[in-house]
Amino acid sequence: MEEIDLAWRVKNMGYEVWAEPASIVFHLGGGTLDATSPKKTYLNFRNSLFVLVKNIEDQVIIRILARLCLDGVAGIRFLLQGKFSFFLAILKAHLHFYMGLNYYLKRRKENKVFIKRFTIGPPNDSGLLKRSLIWSYFIKKQKTFTAIQSQK
Repeated sequence: MEEIDLAWRVKNMGYEVWAEPASIVFHLGGGTLDATSPKKTYLNFRNSLFVLVKNIEDQVIIRILARLCLDGVAGIRFLLQGKFSFFLAILKAHLHFYMGLNYYLKRRKENKVFIKRFTIGPPNDSGLLKRSLIWSYFIKKQKTFTAIQSQK
């Protein structure tokens, strides 16, 4: 989640995040933990919650509560699939999120001070999806970034 956290903070400072379409990136996704690892599920769920708390500009409580509900749905789905260890990974991620929430709320305040100090303009929300990625991916079956972006 660190690349998402960095890009989000840069955008919150009013800068743009660019990508070079002609570049070739070799990403060893799952190099340490593959997708079948409950530990990877735990880290993804926990870290994404902390990234949200640190970077969301407004309606933090509402957005976190919505995210917690979606995580609950994911947990139930794992249970129905008989993937009990993944269900427990989500519970553990949430437990650690609640235990570390005070620390990340302090970090949020520090980030806001830092952002005000180095900001060049208003937060740059270009390129941010204004609707649910979960809805687009799972319900509308838009499985690629291009498909999701074309629905603006």
